Amino acid sequence: MAGVTGLEPATSGVTGQRSNQLSYTPESLVRSARSLRSGRRIHRMRSGWCKPAPDYCQARRGEVFDNSGTLRWRNRKQAHILSPKAAAALRTILRPRGAKREKNMKLGLSIGYSGPRLNLPMERIRLAEELGYDSVWTAEAYGSDAITPLAYIAAHTKRIRLATGIIQLAARSPAATMMSAATVDDLAGGNRFILGLGVSGPQIVEGWYGQPWGKPYWRIRDYVQIMRKIRDRKEPVSHEGREISLPYQGDGALGVGKPLKSILHINPKIPIWLGTGTETNVRLTAEIADGWLPLNFVPGSMKMYGPWLEEGFKRAGNGKSLKDFEIQASTSVIITDDIATGLKKLKPNVALYVGGMGHPDKNFHKDMMIRRGFGDAAARIQELYLAKRKNEAADAVPDEYVDENALVGPRERIEKRFADWADSGATGLTIATGQLEAIEFMADLAATRRQASESA
Repeated sequence: MAGVTGLEPATSGVTGQRSNQLSYTPESLVRSARSLRSGRRIHRMRSGWCKPAPDYCQARRGEVFDNSGTLRWRNRKQAHILSPKAAAALRTILRPRGAKREKNMKLGLSIGYSGPRLNLPMERIRLAEELGYDSVWTAEAYGSDAITPLAYIAAHTKRIRLATGIIQLAARSPAATMMSAATVDDLAGGNRFILGLGVSGPQIVEGWYGQPWGKPYWRIRDYVQIMRKIRDRKEPVSHEGREISLPYQGDGALGVGKPLKSILHINPKIPIWLGTGTETNVRLTAEIADGWLPLNFVPGSMKMYGPWLEEGFKRAGNGKSLKDFEIQASTSVIITDDIATGLKKLKPNVALYVGGMGHPDKNFHKDMMIRRGFGDAAARIQELYLAKRKNEAADAVPDEYVDENALVGPRERIEKRFADWADSGATGLTIATGQLEAIEFMADLAATRRQASESA
């Protein structure tokens, strides 16, 4: 088998001379590590894998982990810092008996959209990047937009992916959306932008943007197809769609529109994700998108969504499957010993979306609540909210419903419930929280802190 090569010889805190890099095969690592089992004194602690004693955790025939958290391996005369691959192999072998396994999962940080003033939480964003979070997510409704803040964030970060969750389709033409995404991605150094897109609801589409609701299925399909053509720059863009066409030939057209190709050479790898929740649109997402932002996803949801996704993959007809498709779920995190109070903090936002974010006869958030078995509560929340009894609407949100969507409680409870999210079928989890300690704790649970340390 191929060797696992150490990256750098260790030169401090050990006995022996500096030497060339060593190559360890998986078999030799296993043999050596197993020989340590009976005599090693390696202990779990919150900030790392062992308790230094004092400079190294002592084992019978080796020394592993220095007090900076770097994984090292020492044989009789030489000590070497191991490569991430070798480190991962040793961690698996040397994990203390009975210790819980980490749940590797990409993490995102949600910062949403603004209130009356736009204040970007840069301290939280920088901390998330430092701890190995994969992405930071903005949003838009009818105030601040989702793209502009990402340009500012790009200037103050180095690695974290810049994602919209979501851009509202009616807010911009397909060309304007791809131009904005490509510009920010280029400014950020490339391969950092995730273009998350959704339709919003008819009240905002027609009431705020002045656009027709139309046929959302066909509008999404046309929109994504046009953006791909613009992004890929294979030829001047033309598209004859059911809802959107280029060049425009509808009412008021002069008939002189010309197919054009982007001046900017756009990164062809900018991923397009869709935020959807209905059966028809989930199938469409699997067929035409690179990733999915599922509406109201909770552990156990894949039992329903899985067949819809598989049908969409089949329609794509190119061998596409879950293996090359990202699913980014979302949840709120509150570390607290008072679970009831923690859940209560989240209820006003649920009441806003279920009760007020949509027409009484067309509200997708209400539909999702009904689909999850809370039909009576959904109807009551909407009734109270539309009657401007917002506090009562929030009180009508069941604890059980909020608890399914969130990670609230002491650390031990959150750790146990996070395992369900890690096994849910989602490839990533975006968390909304105002607690720095929650950002750090989730990084430990998802092993992103350790992975960031090793890659550094």
